[in-house]
Amino acid sequence: MAKRPPIIYCLLVIAFAASAFVSLLGVMAGMWGGAPSISAFLFWFLPILSLPVWAGYFMLPKAAVIASWLLLIANYAAYFVGIWSSSVAGNSTTTNPFKVALDCLYWSPFVPGLFVVVACLHLAARIERLSKILGVPSQPTC
Repeated sequence: MAKRPPIIYCLLVIAFAASAFVSLLGVMAGMWGGAPSISAFLFWFLPILSLPVWAGYFMLPKAAVIASWLLLIANYAAYFVGIWSSSVAGNSTTTNPFKVALDCLYWSPFVPGLFVVVACLHLAARIERLSKILGVPSQPTC
C-alpha cells in the first residue's frame, strides 16, 4: 500500500476542522431555530452532513468530493430561497435577486466553512490521484 503525500494529511486536517465547526454550528442552529420552513430546515440540516461526508473521503474519495460540492450548492440555494422569499414578503429593502444572491455569499454562516471543506477535499483527491498516476514517491529518497 502506497503512502499518501504529507500535504494530503494537512488538507484533511483542515477539512476536518472546518467540517466539525460547520456541523456543530448546524446542530446549534437546528436547536435554536427549528424548522419553520423547508428551506430553513435544509439550511441547518445540510451542514450537519458535512462531517459524515468528510469521513466518507477515506472510503470513496470521488463520492465524498461530489457530495461536498452538492452540500455547498444545496446549502447556498436553501439560504438564497429563504432570504429571497423573506425579501419578497416585505421584510427587506431590496427584492433584486442578484443583490440577494451576492449577499448570501458573505452573510451565510455555513457557506465559507463548507467552501473550505470542498476545497480541501477536492485538492486532496486531486493530489492523491495525480501522485498515483505519476508514481511520485511520498517520501523523498536519498
